[in-house]
Amino acid sequence: MSHRIIRAYFIPALFAFLALSGLLAAQDPSPQEILKIVEQKRWQDLPASIICPADNSEMLLVPGGEFLMGVPADSPHAGKIADSSPEHMVRLDPYYIDRHEITNEQYARYLAATGAKPSSFAGEARLNGPRQPVVGVRYSDAESYAGWAKKRLPTEAEWEMAARGTDGRLYPWGSVFDPKRCNSYSNGRLEPENVGSYPLGASPYGLMDMAGNVAEWVYDAYSKDYYKESPIVNPRGPAERGNNFIVRGGDYKGEPHEITTFVRKPMNAVSAFRSIGFRCAVSAADLGAL
Repeated sequence: MSHRIIRAYFIPALFAFLALSGLLAAQDPSPQEILKIVEQKRWQDLPASIICPADNSEMLLVPGGEFLMGVPADSPHAGKIADSSPEHMVRLDPYYIDRHEITNEQYARYLAATGAKPSSFAGEARLNGPRQPVVGVRYSDAESYAGWAKKRLPTEAEWEMAARGTDGRLYPWGSVFDPKRCNSYSNGRLEPENVGSYPLGASPYGLMDMAGNVAEWVYDAYSKDYYKESPIVNPRGPAERGNNFIVRGGDYKGEPHEITTFVRKPMNAVSAFRSIGFRCAVSAADLGAL
């Protein structure tokens, strides 16, 4: 529909309604501005959190919108991670994402319900406390769990927005590394801790352990140059999906530069690791499927 048609038929009525509602300033807005306000109005009544019935996960709302993803190529923070550049604008629809990484307790519920194979390190006591994040899951295991819970893996862009917000922070809590806010190499623990053990490290949307603890599978396959061609709206990674998929957030062995909000790391999807787990997401438009 052209902007001329929008203005002729819809804009006057929308302007009157929104002006009466106190949502517009006195000046006449552009069609794009009015449609943006209407879209925001559409989602403003979404609950801030929901509980997923299948696994009892608390899921927090990320209202979507625009943010700058990645870092500039000449940024001193880019370091060796050239594939986190160029910085580029992304626009996302609203979605919900698990507040915590999926735990061993939750994964056990999935195993009991489906008869799926246990994680690769289920026999190692130090990795299998009920509130520790499950590890030893391959990409396909994480996808299967998400499908069972009627959720999905977050896209890379969704993960990054949930971790850093819209102000470009380097860590979920800000732009200065703080070992008291995450489980990383600096703490010397060298194993996953119970989810939510670092409340001061919460992201702008209240998500826990987005830096360190365990790295997390996301939906996207890996391409070194994907940021150069990524679509602006709801990017989902390269169409070519090989064996290398992305993990985000770094882990309990990570140095400060390895657990930033923008670091992307390719891992073999058919392998299992002691330091990789996952969390799930669901689009706001798909809440009825939960």
